[in-house]
Amino acid sequence: MVPDIIPVWISVLIYQFGPFAYTLPRSFWFVLIVFSVISILADFLTNAIVVKRSGGTNLSVIAALIGLAMGLVFLGPLGIIIGPFVAIFLAEYYQSQNKEYNKPLKIAFSTVFAFIGSGIVKVILLLSIIIWFFILVL
Repeated sequence: MVPDIIPVWISVLIYQFGPFAYTLPRSFWFVLIVFSVISILADFLTNAIVVKRSGGTNLSVIAALIGLAMGLVFLGPLGIIIGPFVAIFLAEYYQSQNKEYNKPLKIAFSTVFAFIGSGIVKVILLLSIIIWFFILVL
């Protein structure tokens, strides 16, 4: 699983307001807030935008969330990819008029690639903040 921004915030707040003598600069806090917003947007908006642009419906967005949860429960980490893919494919196939599989398959692949892309963006942002934090405090 990709670590989220919340543990980073908790760690930084503990360091800032704990028994340590160093105060983090305002520029660090500003970048942390900006990266947090980008991270949250990468989570929620990327998949929805890609589903819409590739021709998906609102049902696909809901199916992706349900597929993510069910995939994670039944398949573990691999379910993060397989669950949304299968759920989106089934939702779009169910809604298609002529029951062809090409468009639902395209939408499912697009969404999975968007999910992977947003995960990569989150990892880069979080690692940047963590590395900068350690540079400041060490």
